[in-house]
Amino acid sequence: MAAAWSLSIEHADRLRPTSLARPMLHLVALLNPNGIPATVLTSPPALAYLTEHRTPDGGTDPDVSPRAVGVDDATDALRCLHRLSLVDHTPSTPHQEVRVHNLVQRATREALPPAARDLAARTCADALYEAWPEVERDTALGQALRANTAALTAHAADALWQPDGHPVLFHTGNSLGHTGLVTAARAFFQDLHTAARQNLGPDHPDDLIFWRGRLGDTSGAATATAELLADFLQVLGPDHPDTLSTRHNLAPWRGEAGDAAGAATAFAELQADSLRVLGSDHPASLTTRYYLAQWRGQADGASGGVR
Repeated sequence: MAAAWSLSIEHADRLRPTSLARPMLHLVALLNPNGIPATVLTSPPALAYLTEHRTPDGGTDPDVSPRAVGVDDATDALRCLHRLSLVDHTPSTPHQEVRVHNLVQRATREALPPAARDLAARTCADALYEAWPEVERDTALGQALRANTAALTAHAADALWQPDGHPVLFHTGNSLGHTGLVTAARAFFQDLHTAARQNLGPDHPDDLIFWRGRLGDTSGAATATAELLADFLQVLGPDHPDTLSTRHNLAPWRGEAGDAAGAATAFAELQADSLRVLGSDHPASLTTRYYLAQWRGQADGASGGVR
């Protein structure tokens, strides 16, 4: 079967646009077999990968332009794979335009050297992240992107932690939470927290604390953030942006845990340091100023003053 698919891939690679079917299949082989959004496979990271990894011996065709691969080229490559029954390309199916048998995926992955597979995996992660909208209004698209990230993680988890945890991993958990699946988000970040410690060490941050607080454990979130801040102070120092950001995260957890005055005091101290380190016009300084006023108002209200 692998030999038959190899012949099919070679034939697909000879169809116009030549030399793109094989590298496209490298990406498809690492994603969700039950449906890949076309926007992932036609995103800038995917197009850059196709441009860089066109099958070498296919470049002799005089009709092949040296220009960068475009969206139409990538779509035509999917059509070539569809014609040879290597993928099922149905543009009329929103967010699941590309489907592929998992045996085809396995044969493709096993033919890739480890370094090439890891590069394709990082490209898929970049493509998923690029395709993810900043404001997730389409729940079906979010679900499809999360499913594809899960498939990618299952096939090439190690590649997504080198040299650092890929942002798409954290974005997936946030997507769960912002969709309303807060319990699932917390469970996801618990697993991600374990993976981060295994791959990056104990001093690497994660978003588990945020969703812990959103589930109602504000005191626990405040304690965990305080512990994280202590680690950052030791590892990064007091003026590092991550340290300042962690202080910014700790203050409201204290307030939501019932210590509005403590939150106001923490923001006042943070504002002084933000002005010193970042300047008065930096967005973080302006944000800190806003929250300082907010928590001072709540502290006044809690103590019987004018809110």
